[in-house]
Amino acid sequence: KDGQPVKQDSRLKLTNIHSKHSLIISQVERSDFGDYSCHASSPSGATHKTIQISGAAGPAEYKSDPAGQEPDSYLLEWTVVSYTPITAFRIETREAGTTAWKESTSVPIEDGPYHYAGKLFLKQLSYATRYEAKVQARNDEGWSKTREIFNFATQGAEPVQKGVTAGAKCSLPLSLTSLLVLALVGTRAVL
Repeated sequence: KDGQPVKQDSRLKLTNIHSKHSLIISQVERSDFGDYSCHASSPSGATHKTIQISGAAGPAEYKSDPAGQEPDSYLLEWTVVSYTPITAFRIETREAGTTAWKESTSVPIEDGPYHYAGKLFLKQLSYATRYEAKVQARNDEGWSKTREIFNFATQGAEPVQKGVTAGAKCSLPLSLTSLLVLALVGTRAVL
């Protein structure tokens, strides 16, 4: 954890079943937050993976169709996973190709266990224009990081579609029960 070997105790268990090495954390606490790395090697090669445990809310998953059906408005909808209640959403929008963001807020709606939904009706948009949006959620750990910009367009324009960057760090929200942190297959693993 954070560059130091993990010490087992009543909540942290290292397991090795048929060359599958795992770290299981029961009853995750704030002191467990951090970066966990696993290095594995075998005669076939070596690999290294890192995972981050954080109490921050997960990234927004956008539910809206990027291709808007209205000439001057758009309904932006999303969901977020958080193991502590979301208290607010911050939404930033702008016309694609510009630098200034317009900030708005939205009240979260509980959408099942650990799921929170949000929506924002954007008005007075331009016809056949591309836009960008990003959403952050606030919980007990503060504001989440913006991980992805959502591209959408009003009627008459095609939204820009961007791929996800390879090699991005994995981040998980806080689990209140047991959490399987990391598992790599190999003949030797160091956690």
